[in-house]
Order: sequence, then C-alpha cells, then structure tokens
Amino acid sequence: MILIQCLEYAFRVDLTPVCRHTGGMEKAIYVPPGMLGHFQNIQHALASAKAYFYCHDTIKKASLPGFIEKWEDKEHHYGLRADAPARAYRKSIGKASVVLCISHEYLDPKVERVGWWMFSTPGKHGLADADIRSPGEVRDARKLPRLTIGDYEFIHAKKRIDRTRSDTTWTWRMTPQRFNEWQAWLVERAKVGDTEKVRSGFEAIRKQPLAAGVRNQVLKLESEANKVLQKNGHSPIHLGDLPIMTRVERKSDQLL
Repeated sequence: MILIQCLEYAFRVDLTPVCRHTGGMEKAIYVPPGMLGHFQNIQHALASAKAYFYCHDTIKKASLPGFIEKWEDKEHHYGLRADAPARAYRKSIGKASVVLCISHEYLDPKVERVGWWMFSTPGKHGLADADIRSPGEVRDARKLPRLTIGDYEFIHAKKRIDRTRSDTTWTWRMTPQRFNEWQAWLVERAKVGDTEKVRSGFEAIRKQPLAAGVRNQVLKLESEANKVLQKNGHSPIHLGDLPIMTRVERKSDQLL
C-alpha cells in the first residue's frame, strides 16, 4: 500500500488495479524510467530471452490493467507475470515465455496513451501458437521489416572481438532515413563553415540513447562533418569521448 501511494503521489496515476498480483509465483511488470531503459528492456527480451516473436500497439492508460488481466488469465495462458522459476518450468514442458514491455511514457502524467510490446519465445501458449488468439499481428524480429520505435530500429549486427574474430549482437541504431537526415544537415553546415551549428548538432546526437549501433553512427557523423570542415579551412570540432551507456537500474517504484 505504501508503494502504491508513493506512485500515485509521484505520477498522479491510480495503479491499484495493476499492483494486486505481485505475490507468490507472480512478478510485477517493470516500467522503465526513460527511453534508454525502454530500449534495454526490449533488448533483454530479444537478445537474452530470445523472445523473437512480438506484437505491438498503443493503449489508454486506464485500459492497461484490464489488458494485462485479459492476456494473463486462464484462457490465454501467457504468464505475463511469471517469475524466473515459473518461466523455467514453462520452458521445460514446451510452453513459451511471454514478456510484456510498457513504454517509459507511462510514467508521464501528461500522456494518455502508451505503447506496449509483447515478446514471446516459441512454444505453446505464446505468440507463435496458432491455436490461441494473439493481441495483435505477430511478427518475427529476425525478419524484415525491423522492429522500429520512433527514429530507432533494432538490428542484428556484426561485433568485432579482435583483428581476426567477430561475432553478432543485437543493438539499436538510428533508422537509415534519420541517419541520412543528420548527415545531410551536418555536411551542409560544415560546407558553409557554420561551426556553431555543427557543434550544436554534435551535442544533440550525443544525447541519444547510445547503444552500440547508435554510437557507431554518431562517430561516423562527427568524422564526416569534421572532414568537410577541414577541407574548407576550418578546425575540426572534438567534444571528447562518447559517454558510456550504462544499464538502467530497476527500482521498486517503477513496477506495475
């Protein structure tokens, strides 16, 4: 009750209906505090849990408790609130592990509708089970079109280990269109020697969630803009090393 009251005071949201199933074998659903946490939440579902099947939509905040209960109940068997032991047991008997990710915008009192993403491993009572109804069109994150949120997309990219070895990893990056837009604008400003605009552009792109894919793109954009500046007789702009993307801590006041 203290937790619920604190949440209501902080975010002016009545969470009583969605906080009642957090005991026993049931686990609370995590709400990330920002876009970075949201990206990491989805990345964990896809990369770590290998829950490649997904569907997505938006929903009114007031309808979210009923939505969770609907897809958690005995008819659908999705086990959205299953804890680690329960998910391990589901896997041992051929059932899917299904994860619900709620957008960080849920914590914004000004937002009325929020996005949700449901991810599932293969198996019975999951999104890939053709014998039960799913909450939306089911897609495979390993296939095109890519999972996209705003100006970012989730990709399976090569990761260099050393000079002779490489591996693959899941990461976020700017969509090709958004990357090309930034590239065109920075090069345009660099050609006319507008160093203040170039600097402000560098500062802006560094404020993004710096997943590995985004970091590579930011470094490429800065390098290309600096080459154009130098070609036109201007000094390059260096803002130092990029910040390291750290894991967002899950706090007890960010649960449903």
